[in-house]
Amino acid sequence: MKLRPKTMVITGIVMLVGFVIVTLAFIAQLLSTAKVENSPAAKTKACERFRLCVESGVLTRTENGRDRLVQYIRDSGLAGHWAVADPAGKVIAAEPPELCGRQHSDESAELLTAARDLGGGEYRLYAHATMLDPKLTGHLAALVPAMLFAALLLGAVLWLLLSRQVLTPVVELAEASRLMASGSTAVKAGGEGRPDEIGELVRAFNRMAGEVAANRKGLERRVAEETEKARRAEAAAHIAQRLAATGKLAAGVAHEINNPLGGMLNAAKRLESSIPPGDAKGREYLGLIQEGIERVARTTRQMLRFQRPAQAAAPEPVDVSEALASALRFAEHRLKGAEVARELPAGLPPVLGVRQELEQVFLNLILNAADAVKDSAMKRVTVRARLADGGQSAAGGRPTAAAGSLQPTACGPQPAVVVEIEDSGCGMTAEELASAFDIFHTTKAEGSGLGLPVAHSIVTSHGGELVLESVKGKGTKAVVRLPAKVG
Repeated sequence: MKLRPKTMVITGIVMLVGFVIVTLAFIAQLLSTAKVENSPAAKTKACERFRLCVESGVLTRTENGRDRLVQYIRDSGLAGHWAVADPAGKVIAAEPPELCGRQHSDESAELLTAARDLGGGEYRLYAHATMLDPKLTGHLAALVPAMLFAALLLGAVLWLLLSRQVLTPVVELAEASRLMASGSTAVKAGGEGRPDEIGELVRAFNRMAGEVAANRKGLERRVAEETEKARRAEAAAHIAQRLAATGKLAAGVAHEINNPLGGMLNAAKRLESSIPPGDAKGREYLGLIQEGIERVARTTRQMLRFQRPAQAAAPEPVDVSEALASALRFAEHRLKGAEVARELPAGLPPVLGVRQELEQVFLNLILNAADAVKDSAMKRVTVRARLADGGQSAAGGRPTAAAGSLQPTACGPQPAVVVEIEDSGCGMTAEELASAFDIFHTTKAEGSGLGLPVAHSIVTSHGGELVLESVKGKGTKAVVRLPAKVG
C-alpha cells in the first residue's frame, strides 16, 4: 500500500477510536454529574402523603386509589424515579409508569417510608436518587451528531496538514530517489527552505544527488579519456607495426640497391673525363645520369634509417625554440608569400636529443605546411612551442575525433615540450590522414613519401610522439611532443 492511502486509513482509525473514547468519557462525566437529588422537604412531604393515602384506605378501598397516590407523590415535588411496592413486592405505582407490574428488586433504591393499610398489609415507597434528568438525555442525543461532525472536520484538517507538511515532501523525495536510481543526473527535491527535520533531509538528499551527479560526470569523463587513450594506443601500435614491417622491407631493398650505386656513380665520373669537350649533348646526358644516381642514393639513405633508427650522435640538451628558429631559416625560400606566425618563447626546458635530427623533423613539417598553403587563398603558417603537463596528450588533451587525428605513439606522464606546426591549407580526408605515415605514400607530385615516416622514426627514437590533426578544406596541424629534461 502506498504511503498516502496507508496514512489516510491510519488517520481514520485513530480519529474513530478517539471519537469513541471522547464520547464514552463525555457520557461518563455526564452520568457522574447529572444526578437528581431530592430535598429533605420533598422527601418528607412525599412520605406524609404516602402514609396518609395508605393508612386511610384511599389506596386499597377506592377505585382510583392508585391514580390518586401517583398524583399525591408528584404534587409533593419528589423528583426522579420512584416506585410503590405492595406487601408481595409487586410495583403498583411508579414513575415512570412502565415499572408497574414488575417485581421490585432494585437494591440500590432508597426506602423512603413504609405504611400499613386497614387490613395490615405493608406498602413501601422507594426513590431512585441517581436517575438522569430526561432533559439531559435529550441533550446528549442531540450532541452526538455534532460531536461526530466535529471529529470528521478535525480529521480532515489533520489529514490536510499531514499531507502538506509531511506526506507531499516524502513522496517527492521518494520520486527524486527513483529518478536518481534510474540514471537521471538532474535530480533535485523541493523543500530545501524548510527549517524542520524534513528540510534537513531534503538538503542532505540534494547534496548527495549533486555529489553523485558530479562523480558520475567525472567517471564518464575518465571513461571517455581512457577510451580515447586506448584507441590512440591501438592506432599507435598498428602504425608502429606497419612502419616496422614496411621499413624493414624498404631497408632491405635499399641495402641491395645501395651496393651497386657507388660503382655506378664512380663509372659515371670516369665517363665524364672521356667525353670530348665539344660534346655538349653527351655531358648533358651524363649529368642527368649522375643526378638520378645521387637522388636514388639519397632515397636509399633515408630508407636505411628504418633499419638503423639509432641516433648518430650522443644526445645532448636541445633548446626547441632555437631548433625551430633554425628550421624556419632553412625554409624561408619555401615560405615566401605566406604569413608566418612564430610563438617561440624563451626559457622552455630543454629536451634531450640530437639537434640535427630534431631540426630535420621540424624542417620536414614546416616544408609540408608551406607546400599545403602554396595554392590556398589564405596562406598562413603558425609555428609555436609550449610547455605541457604530463597528463596532457600531444594534442593538449582535447578530443580530436571531430577533426580527425592519428597518434602513433604515446609519451609517458611527465612534463613535455609541445611543438605545433599548423597551416591553413587544403587539409586531408580521413582516408588520407590514416595513410599519412605509410612509407612512399604522398599527395605531392614530387614527394618521396618518406618525410613523415622518417620524422615519426626520429621522434619515436627521442621518446616522443607525433600527432596529425586535419580537416579537409580547413588545414592541418602537426603536433610533436618531446619529454622535457628535468633537473
